[in-house]
Amino acid sequence: MKKIIILFSFLVLFLVGCGMNMNNGEMMDGSITPDMFADMMNTPEMQEAMIEVMSSPEMQDTMVDMMKNPEVQQAMIDNMQRPEIKENMIKFMRTPEMQQVLKEAIK
Repeated sequence: MKKIIILFSFLVLFLVGCGMNMNNGEMMDGSITPDMFADMMNTPEMQEAMIEVMSSPEMQDTMVDMMKNPEVQQAMIDNMQRPEIKENMIKFMRTPEMQQVLKEAIK
């Protein structure tokens, strides 16, 4: 379950972060690239922090509310249609770690 939380959190933050800036090469204020973000999310410290934050009912409610926002939904749709984002997501999903997470999530 913890790995599913990490996966979901990563995908949402990645897609929304890129989409709200309208530039897949840079996120938020323009100083973090998607690759830098992926490296940061791959650290055990960040994963534990994400689990702790995402385990709170308040944060879960916030995430659900955020996902109901039409702008957020559109940003995610737009990003998933961009070739650069597709390439990065495919590369990320093909890593051995993510393959293992997906296998566990499917069980």
